[in-house]
Amino acid sequence: MQTSGQARGPSLLPLHTLRLAPHTSQPGHPTLLPTPWPLIRHSALWFLHRGNISEDNGYTFLIASRLATVIVATMRPALLLSVSLLLVVFGSSESNNLVAETQVNWQKPELGDADFPLPSPSPRHDQKVKEVRDGSYDVVLVGDSITQTLGELGGKYEPMKKVWNRHFAPLNAINLGHNGYRTEQILWNMQNGELDFKRAPKVVMLLIGTNNADDRNFKRVHTAEQIFAGTKVIVQTIRKRHPETRILILRIFPRGGDDEQGISPPSFNSSPTCIEICRRAGKLTSRLADGEKVFWLDVNHVFLQTDGSINTELMWDLLHPSPAGAELWVKAVMPTLRKLLKDELEPENQSREPETRPKSDK
Repeated sequence: MQTSGQARGPSLLPLHTLRLAPHTSQPGHPTLLPTPWPLIRHSALWFLHRGNISEDNGYTFLIASRLATVIVATMRPALLLSVSLLLVVFGSSESNNLVAETQVNWQKPELGDADFPLPSPSPRHDQKVKEVRDGSYDVVLVGDSITQTLGELGGKYEPMKKVWNRHFAPLNAINLGHNGYRTEQILWNMQNGELDFKRAPKVVMLLIGTNNADDRNFKRVHTAEQIFAGTKVIVQTIRKRHPETRILILRIFPRGGDDEQGISPPSFNSSPTCIEICRRAGKLTSRLADGEKVFWLDVNHVFLQTDGSINTELMWDLLHPSPAGAELWVKAVMPTLRKLLKDELEPENQSREPETRPKSDK
């Protein structure tokens, strides 16, 4: 759409046709392929809107439209990537996320990827499968050691059993947290019994991805976009098995850097790269929320001081909440969780905290 006073770009050939050199009816004579304009325009607008680019940006829209024509006509993954890359050049910085998603979505996952199940049999998995199949639960907590510390990791985390008993036991909940797990292992768990509920749970709370970025304890790490892809497949797996279950995704918790010191050994000082990947991956997962069955919540402010550093009284080893931190974390989650249980949460009421970690973390 153009308003008066806006300069019009140079006249271009009609967008309902496009000459595609690779397709020829006779040598040296390119074939003119007709493509439906509504589909082209819809595709172009999809790219623009996913990149938060206004349709009023005429040149960007025309470029997206022409390239959407190519996609509709040929359905070539390489051309889809070309569209995304051009949007980076001509559009806003947010389109970088679109490119990342596109690249990940066009790659076929394989063993070792964040969105490909990694076989991870364990006694805890066997026990949890039995509990899932034998019991009936309203709330399911899925995650790594951060989730498992809520009453089931023992040791210095034993006091956190009180947090579980005070907040989650009354909600008829089950803890499916697994120490050291990543998205690909949680995905395997779910495909191998940990979703075999007799009755679909009302809410699944998911917190996963920090271990995927840990370059000091794992040989292979993943990018923010790959962690997003892994989280997306987990959400899709839950939705497929239990379509009526609501899913609450928690943003990946912050991690402490080398210039910070924990108060409860061992401390998990993280590299700047790891911290930044977690920050970006956590933000990307907000895209999975649809306001109907999937929701997203950022409670990271609970663990941060005003300067963005970790509050070690609440995250005592720079990674896992302390008993006091767990209490505040759960209290921050409970209003949303209870509304989801009662089907009272409106899409616009989802809490999306502003960026709390300073940009200097990069």
